[in-house]
Amino acid sequence: MTQVIFHQAASFNPPATWEKSTGSDDYDPAKINVIYVEAFSATYKRYIIDHDE
Repeated sequence: MTQVIFHQAASFNPPATWEKSTGSDDYDPAKINVIYVEAFSATYKRYIIDHDE
């Protein structure tokens, strides 16, 4: 299951159990960030950050 989060704040601090995917953009506080979170198990989630231009 993939969850989509729209986030814009000074910073983004994901839970410790989330792992950032390779190739994911850095969080940009000046833009709306689109964060895709994919759950592989109850404790392991991987996320990708993209920007909404």
